[in-house]
Parts: sequence; C-alpha cells; structure tokens
Amino acid sequence: MNREDLRYLFFTIPAIVYIGVFAFYPAFDAVFLSFIGSDGQFTLNNYKELFYFNIYGTIIDTIIVTIGALLIQLLLGLGVASILAREFRGKSFFSTLSIVPMGVATVVSAIAFSFIFQTAGGYANTFLTMLKIHPVNWYANSYISLLVVM
Repeated sequence: MNREDLRYLFFTIPAIVYIGVFAFYPAFDAVFLSFIGSDGQFTLNNYKELFYFNIYGTIIDTIIVTIGALLIQLLLGLGVASILAREFRGKSFFSTLSIVPMGVATVVSAIAFSFIFQTAGGYANTFLTMLKIHPVNWYANSYISLLVVM
C-alpha cells in the first residue's frame, strides 16, 4: 500500500466509524440482547416465544415484499443510471431531475420547522402558552435559533 492509498484510507475512517457506531453496533447488540433473558442469563426463550405463534405467513409476506421492492428499485435505478451514462440532448436536465428527490426531505423538514417555530401561532409557542409560559421569538436571537436547529 503506497502513501496515496493510505491517505484515501485515512479520509474514509470517519465514515467507517460512523457506520460502525450507528449501524453495525446496534444491530449486533440487538441480536446479542435477544439471547439474554430477564434474569440476565443466556436463553432461547425469546425465540421459543417468537416461533410459538403462527407468524410464518407474515414473515413470508414480509420477505416477498422486501425482495420484490428491492428488485424493482434496483432495476429502475440501473435503468436510469445506464440511460444517464450515455450522451444525449437534455442529459443535464434529466440528471438534475433525478437528484431532486434527494432534496425533498430537506425542504419538507425546513417547512415543518417554520410551522413549528413561528413567532405568532407556531406549534411550539402554542404549547408554551398552554403551559402558562410566555411565547418565545425563536428568530430574534442567534443563540436561540442555533439551539432550535440543534
């Protein structure tokens, strides 16, 4: 491994740690805890209860829906990607159009925050008024705004 490869590896370490901490650790911890009983001892009783009830049909339906949705999304994604990989008139428009859904969640969150933290009639101030607390001008002070965003 040369120096350039080590540099790239160094830049990926934060992403690897993030995924490990917030994805893999909780998943492995959940599996581990599923084998622990209420007394703290190793047991298979949790799985005995799981398979005691007739849930096989539900599990099969869930697997079918998951695999079906995954295959449809994969095929559509590969199809769009292969089309956008070619040169054609309007490619930049369609490339931009394919990225727009990624921003929808951010826009919806921003609109929701504006409804919640409106100075007059916002949900947060309405809740504070119900608790007999004076309404807050959320946008008057940069520290309050920063606190709200965090």
